[in-house]
Amino acid sequence: MENSIELFTSYVPSEYNIRRREYARRKTAMFAYVIDGQEQDIENYDKASKVDFKGFVLHHRLEEQGYTMNQLKELGLYYNRPASELIFLTHKQHGGIHKIIREKMSQFCDRT
Repeated sequence: MENSIELFTSYVPSEYNIRRREYARRKTAMFAYVIDGQEQDIENYDKASKVDFKGFVLHHRLEEQGYTMNQLKELGLYYNRPASELIFLTHKQHGGIHKIIREKMSQFCDRT
């Protein structure tokens, strides 16, 4: 009986392994946006990597010019971008930027 418990616990992932898998998943998904090899050239990469990218979002600078995510995808400008078009922001910073963009867009729509 004791051996079966040891066998079972050996298959239960440790918290460390769970965190490593989550980090790898987040990092892989995040870096689909940048050209291979340019990951470390993204602005604020050092800050984000120090905390394993937890709490950070990879933001497309083109969104600040009024493009939506869907528009960027349709134009082929969403994935595999140069590092200069991307920036790591905290969730709070990212939300603030998108709030400003929404306000500008609503003001523009109100004028027309």
